[in-house]
Amino acid sequence: MKKLMLLFLFTLCVQTSLISQETISHINLKVQMLSDQVYVFEETERYRVNLVALTGSDGIILLDTGFKMYANDLVDTLKSLHFGSVKFIINSHIDRDHVETNYFFGTDITIIGYKNCDHFVKTGGTRSITFENNYAFEFNDLDVRCTAYPGGHTSCDIIVYVPKLKLAYLGDIYFSESFPRVDIESGSNAQVLLTHLKTIYSTLPNDTRLIPGHGRVTTMDEFKLYIDMIESTMKIIKAEMDKGKNLKEIQDADVLQGWNEWGTYFTMINKNSWINNVYSSYSGQ
Repeated sequence: MKKLMLLFLFTLCVQTSLISQETISHINLKVQMLSDQVYVFEETERYRVNLVALTGSDGIILLDTGFKMYANDLVDTLKSLHFGSVKFIINSHIDRDHVETNYFFGTDITIIGYKNCDHFVKTGGTRSITFENNYAFEFNDLDVRCTAYPGGHTSCDIIVYVPKLKLAYLGDIYFSESFPRVDIESGSNAQVLLTHLKTIYSTLPNDTRLIPGHGRVTTMDEFKLYIDMIESTMKIIKAEMDKGKNLKEIQDADVLQGWNEWGTYFTMINKNSWINNVYSSYSGQ
């Protein structure tokens, strides 16, 4: 019995000490504290989506909410931070891994998103705000700026920039460790994605930290390398298309063999899927 009690006390001490560290784990979430107001939650299974909590004495702004299967993990983790309840949810787009838990936070919240996604933003009895180009508000002494960049990843992508924190959440228009994914069926294309990324790079200050929808937090210099990768690989694929090659011929030729590391983060996003996205974008197929 004494041994069991000692083991319990030891485990409790270890768990308590972990909470004070920069990175902790909570069931299916890895939690990274970027500052005393910024927490990044990475779902450790499936697509490893990043969710972000902007915290303060007035409550929490949650940037995306994740899969509903991890809803309890997210709610429990947020409670453990002791910043009160979620007051705002900002949806970067409408992919299931970013919005399914919207409904889990009750009706006393405001959900913000792009106007094309209002059928997802307006859930249950929650208050909702949709916008076309830009939307800004103040909360917890933070100036929170939302800007729409639709048509690159999906038809309703937005980014969130917080100047005081020198931080931007880019959602899925930025995969910091992977080739992009373009939702061709929604009307998005790779050319628009590249244009948006260049605009974001030219707009944000160079000391901004970038949180992608998936992958590690990066600097603006690393973001520029990502943009260069996209532009270079698109040029390679387009050059092969201009030679009259079809999709299969380009994929079989392994024209992106020098870019292998960008195709290993996800199981479903690789060189061939990116070639498919770019080929479809240029051909309109």
